[in-house]
Amino acid sequence: MEVINAPAQTPTVLPAATLVDQLKAEHGDVRTLTLTDDETGNTVAVAYLKRPNRPTVARAVSLLSQSKVLEAGEFLLENCFVGGDQHVLSDEWLKMSAAMKAVEIVKLLDGELKKS
Repeated sequence: MEVINAPAQTPTVLPAATLVDQLKAEHGDVRTLTLTDDETGNTVAVAYLKRPNRPTVARAVSLLSQSKVLEAGEFLLENCFVGGDQHVLSDEWLKMSAAMKAVEIVKLLDGELKKS
């Protein structure tokens, strides 16, 4: 069913700290990914990423093992994005930049295996 002449809804903009608190309450661990213009130092976009689940990490690690770093980052970005600037997902340049940083979200605990 198509709605005609529906009133335009203005998205609610929350202060960053409030938004982060809300996202943490909903998703647990949340990381802030900030893209900055090297020349001006200005923030271009901000994205909030949740901790990836096991299937997401498994797929990203598989892509990384094939030296597909950009594809792994895009996969993580698309599956872990929980808020922030939507242009990070839709603008090709922002998405590539964010994807290259998103791979850093896959950090596993360091361990040691030795003969007992």
